[in-house]
Amino acid sequence: MWEAGDTRNKIVVISDIHIGTDDKYAETVKNRPLLIDLLKRLQSTTDVRELVIDGDFLDEWFLPVYYPSHTDVQQFYKDVIANNQGVIDELNNVIGSDMGIRGASEGGKEFASSNECTG
Repeated sequence: MWEAGDTRNKIVVISDIHIGTDDKYAETVKNRPLLIDLLKRLQSTTDVRELVIDGDFLDEWFLPVYYPSHTDVQQFYKDVIANNQGVIDELNNVIGSDMGIRGASEGGKEFASSNECTG
């Protein structure tokens, strides 16, 4: 990615990832392996101190009008996790590394209600 130094002085920001519950309607499925690769690389870097997710990480809006809407927030999160397990696993690995991770955008719908999901 770049030549890493010894001091954790970089912040990596990602946004508009739009992972969802149904790949038939997702616009970013082909980028999922690239995101997983980025998350794996970040875990081993020596100079990134924080990963910032700047909104629109989840996507419940890019669906046909006739698609049943999600009325249970916790079930929505569980469905997203199940459909994107590789991404979630690598995010958990980033959390377990020496790097910090946080959500930065109040505009991202997922951060408004993410504290409702415990699973």
